[in-house]
Amino acid sequence: MHTKNVIYFSQADTIPALFMERVKRNQAEGIAYWIHQPSTRQWHSLSWQAVHDAAARWQQAFLREGLQPGDRVAIMLKNSLDWVLFDLAALGLGLVTVPLYVNDRPGNVAHILRETNTRLLLLSTANQWQQLQDMQLDAPDLKRVLSQQPNEHSDVMALEDWLGTEDDTSTPVSYQNLQTDTDALATIVYTSGTSGLAKGVKLSHRNILSDASAVLEIIDAYEEDKFLSVLPLSHMLERTAGYYIPMMIGASVAHARGIETLAHDLKQVCPTVLIAVPRLFERFYRKVADSLNQQPRKRWLFNLAIKAGWRQFMYQQGEQRWHPLCLLAPVLVPKVNQAVMQAFGGKLRLAVSGGAALANELAEVFCSLGLDLLQGYGLTECSPVVAVNHLDTNHPHSVGKPLPHLQIKFGDNQELLIKGDSVMLGYWKHDDASAAIFDEEGWLRTGDLARLDHKGRLHIMGRAKDIMVLSNGENIAPSDLEQSMALDPVVEQVMVYGDGKAFVTALIVVNPDHWKTLCKDEGWDASLINSPTQEMRSKLARRLNSHLNAVPGFAKVKQVILTDVMWSVDNQCLTPTLKLRREQIIARFEPQLNQLYRALLG
Repeated sequence: MHTKNVIYFSQADTIPALFMERVKRNQAEGIAYWIHQPSTRQWHSLSWQAVHDAAARWQQAFLREGLQPGDRVAIMLKNSLDWVLFDLAALGLGLVTVPLYVNDRPGNVAHILRETNTRLLLLSTANQWQQLQDMQLDAPDLKRVLSQQPNEHSDVMALEDWLGTEDDTSTPVSYQNLQTDTDALATIVYTSGTSGLAKGVKLSHRNILSDASAVLEIIDAYEEDKFLSVLPLSHMLERTAGYYIPMMIGASVAHARGIETLAHDLKQVCPTVLIAVPRLFERFYRKVADSLNQQPRKRWLFNLAIKAGWRQFMYQQGEQRWHPLCLLAPVLVPKVNQAVMQAFGGKLRLAVSGGAALANELAEVFCSLGLDLLQGYGLTECSPVVAVNHLDTNHPHSVGKPLPHLQIKFGDNQELLIKGDSVMLGYWKHDDASAAIFDEEGWLRTGDLARLDHKGRLHIMGRAKDIMVLSNGENIAPSDLEQSMALDPVVEQVMVYGDGKAFVTALIVVNPDHWKTLCKDEGWDASLINSPTQEMRSKLARRLNSHLNAVPGFAKVKQVILTDVMWSVDNQCLTPTLKLRREQIIARFEPQLNQLYRALLG
């Protein structure tokens, strides 16, 4: 299934031990990371031995700070080799890393630094520190603030000055592993916090590595693979699957420079493995769909290829009987999939979607075109992977089978409950919340409603707290509707509303270009976006409902509210992981919602 070079949890039970074993096995052989060189605009390779030497240098700088095992150190950087070196150096000395999102609100960052009693903080720029100062940061334990970039702020030290020059020591230093306890706290990862302040999830070395090792029992991964790291390393999905798992198998990693350069990075790096959230796959689908809009013949061919490819895929997976469309798939799919695969770099063999639910229609498109797209499910409290599809039994409408090291059962209203080595130690300084999330037998309450199908695959039906109950008593999972409507080109962002109401309303952030095109085609005034006519509302509702053919009538959208203002982390409508903060969005549109329901209900 894998090369003999895989290092499982049973062979290295702490992250520093895993790193040392990988360096021992590979040293100068094999590529650990690909680094983008701005001067040449090319990517150059870095060996495992070079990563070892750099991590040892970082450890010397940490030791000069006089930090003690268990002390917390925080990092607020984009994905980079520096992020990895900070983490490896700190964990080897028994320090606890606290990852921070670079796009998080300063108030939330200040809360985390204060609550974790962080001793050292690494930032991208001194400007991030100034934003925290403007918040009147109260973090008395914070003794050192570092910045990747040179700066003139008196309270901030440049990273290179802190590390010292390469020839500061007359003899080479070796990476130290002072952390030998697999159950010791490794990291505190703060959840997104869709409502209220985020809580810190305490994860041990056992939690993380047992989860990573279990994933490798399901998914084929190889030393020859090249990962492109796209999701932030502050997110446990990327950290486990895009950082520690490649280390376990000896694969190489390139860190994407950013969303704005992602298309270019894909074509230069040519990854074989990509881990992403549904939003990324939506963007790729949108680009393809937009390019076909003005080409009816090609659009017809594309749609037929998807239909044939999906029937062939489901037949090969043993999910459906053979159909005559299967004869067309080998002819049509190669004609349309080349452009899509080239957009991913041309060598992508495996893609994993996680972090949020993937729309069925989207999964069908990519699987139909021959891309092995695996949907999974997890949560930070489980380090994070709970379930993922197998390549040979991939049904992307599900999230696959639970990992072999986990036990699952269902509680009240089909809430998913979990036990296993990857389940967190608890919440940092929130004993009440820790007690509340575990039942009396030690099962973790996920807050997600789920079911198992007849083949043992897990299906997530939505967050228990997000389930809407209409005034007629019917239950609706809003995420199902939102996933389908998000595929409409006019829809940039969407949230459905209707809890306790007589019908469902969709709050829509429009795509400006497609909105203008739609208004031109319909003869509408595009400037009426914030106060559309009833005709506009009705036609848009019908358009959105065309994506909801499989849902019952009571779940269809009756009204819409439009805006051209994007929901973001800055305006507190999204979490740092880009999940909807529903309460804040509802509060933002409360006057329009109240007026709309009063008008329609008399």
